[in-house]
Amino acid sequence: MIHSLILLACLTLGWGLAIVAMRLAPRLRRPGDRRALHQLALFAPLLALGLAGGWSAQMALTGCPMFTQADAGGTVALLAVFGTLLLVAAVRETLHVVATRRKLEAIATGASRALRELPLVELASQVGVRAPRVRLLETHRPMACVAGVFRPTLYLSRGMIQALSRRELEGLIAHELAHLRHQDNLLAWLDVIVFRAFGFLAPLRAAWAESLAEREEFADSVAARATRRPRALASALLKVATLPRLAEGTLVGAAGFASHGELLERRIERLLAAPGGGLRPWGPPAVGALAIALTLPFLTAAALGYYTSCMTHLPGAAATHGDDGGH
Repeated sequence: MIHSLILLACLTLGWGLAIVAMRLAPRLRRPGDRRALHQLALFAPLLALGLAGGWSAQMALTGCPMFTQADAGGTVALLAVFGTLLLVAAVRETLHVVATRRKLEAIATGASRALRELPLVELASQVGVRAPRVRLLETHRPMACVAGVFRPTLYLSRGMIQALSRRELEGLIAHELAHLRHQDNLLAWLDVIVFRAFGFLAPLRAAWAESLAEREEFADSVAARATRRPRALASALLKVATLPRLAEGTLVGAAGFASHGELLERRIERLLAAPGGGLRPWGPPAVGALAIALTLPFLTAAALGYYTSCMTHLPGAAATHGDDGGH
């Protein structure tokens, strides 16, 4: 029973950490700092589940009598449920990514004058990444994205290239390269998995929505600094927002540059305002969030020392101590 209460305390800790991170994030100025706290909120339940699993393993391996059969059964059932949810979400999202990549490749070509004229190498150098492979999508729909983690590819549709001016297109490309610089594809994949497993928690639903928004604003900030033309990027955002949207369910995730409504207004306002920070918009709050995520398991492991003391209460332990004293 005691261990069951500890298990609930771990989950409550994750819930509370998510709420605190969500309350602090809006007060921060830098997009990278806000994004770091939203990521911490999103992964807080997963951290808590890891702590609960560590507690369970420690209690079981030491043979602690406080770890009853009911505790063992409840813990295994809880971890099995969330483990299954995470596994199913991982497989589902991986299949979705592979399917989207195949759909993109089905209408992509690498030989095009429009692609050769793009200043990809120069923009990649300004953003701070290696120039990825670029592919032209033979469609008039406005589409732009970077796909892949180990072998990233920049996809641009013919419709997007024709719709934007030279400077607007450079801003868009810099935006997509900023996603590549910060491994947003890998992070988005992890975010979806965690959200699908723990999305029933209210703080995570808010963290998920804000994480999507901050990812775009973060890329806007880096792209504006790299090109030194935030107004061109803002103009590209407005122009793309007025173009016909993708059909429902068509290549979902391949038009992330476009946004609408309140998010679009917020992105444009921040681009037109005096930008703060540089190409590394990570400050002490982001470092602090990372430190919390890294040190929390170790601090909890240290706290387990109290529970390992129950070894002294194992049957025969007192008799052993008594024999030693007799000698």
